[in-house]
Amino acid sequence: MKRRAFLLAAGTAWASPRLIDDRSLVESRYIFQSRPPMTVSVMPILRMLSGGRLICVWVSGGDKEPLDINRPLISTSDDLGATWTAAREFPTVTGRMTFCCEIEQDGGTVTAHLFSGRAADGYRVVTNHRSVSRDRGGTWSALEDYRVVPDGAVLSEQVRLRDGTSLYPFFTLHRKSAVWIHRPGRDPVVGGFAELPDVRLITPRVVALRDGRLAMLMRAEGQGYLFRTDSDDGGLTWSRPVVTSKPSPTTRFWLKTLSDGRHALIDNPTTVREDGRPGPRDPLELWIAEDDLRSWSRRVVLDRGAYHADRPPQKSRLGYSQQLAYPEAVEHKGKLYVAYDYNRRDVVFLAVDLEKLG
Repeated sequence: MKRRAFLLAAGTAWASPRLIDDRSLVESRYIFQSRPPMTVSVMPILRMLSGGRLICVWVSGGDKEPLDINRPLISTSDDLGATWTAAREFPTVTGRMTFCCEIEQDGGTVTAHLFSGRAADGYRVVTNHRSVSRDRGGTWSALEDYRVVPDGAVLSEQVRLRDGTSLYPFFTLHRKSAVWIHRPGRDPVVGGFAELPDVRLITPRVVALRDGRLAMLMRAEGQGYLFRTDSDDGGLTWSRPVVTSKPSPTTRFWLKTLSDGRHALIDNPTTVREDGRPGPRDPLELWIAEDDLRSWSRRVVLDRGAYHADRPPQKSRLGYSQQLAYPEAVEHKGKLYVAYDYNRRDVVFLAVDLEKLG
């Protein structure tokens, strides 16, 4: 597919978002720093549980990803990220790479959604599992299998609509995305797929717009920009995906509606290289949309690889010496708490002062 940077919405004049590079807006620390022989730590999931407890689960085990020995580790914080418990093991499937992809709370029950598979399959065929905690993440039940679609689903963070519907965006076969729709009092259904014949569209994120439509942004392998599709029937069907003007180096990103109605996206501002390989995942930025996702007004630098002088860089398989990737975030009382991986071996936590940012 020919790469073109379309606007986020038809008829909108696009202007480059204002760059804000002010380290006083951000406080950061490490949640976990890998040590041999376990030197990979990637893809953190960050959520806030009742009582203000932060929970972070990431993938570790071995020296790279994917490996069949990859498994999740967990840490929690009861002081808004100032300190974190020592990492401990999380439920896993022995002999299969096991990843946590979503954590949600309903009353006193916390449910972790995981998937497992063979590294050689490259995420194309996976099995879905869930584990439950009734003590705010202290202990977890044995894994229970469940099914979304025949070849398994890699979930993203759920979206709760005003009518009580829960949407679980997911991708399957490592090439197409949809939502798993849970309406109150009804059986769950899988909506139609957002797909293109020559582009793999994965790691979807969904937000609700003011007019009731849904917008889904997706990572597009090798394209250098995020893609977008919209739905006006609650995720049952989706428009043909189109490329947006938001650069992306081909990595997982985070997107959510803030409490004031603005939309926030965390990603790298880079694109792919001329040969089609993923671009540098540095710096990490927060992008803000104030007009229902029609355009981006500001981009805020959250972190740069150069800030991690205490952790000598190591080259990745992509040839880069520093990477800031796979962000997840939680908004709480004027702050945005973010977790992501650095150089695929450390898990970093930072707090962004949204009130100071304005």
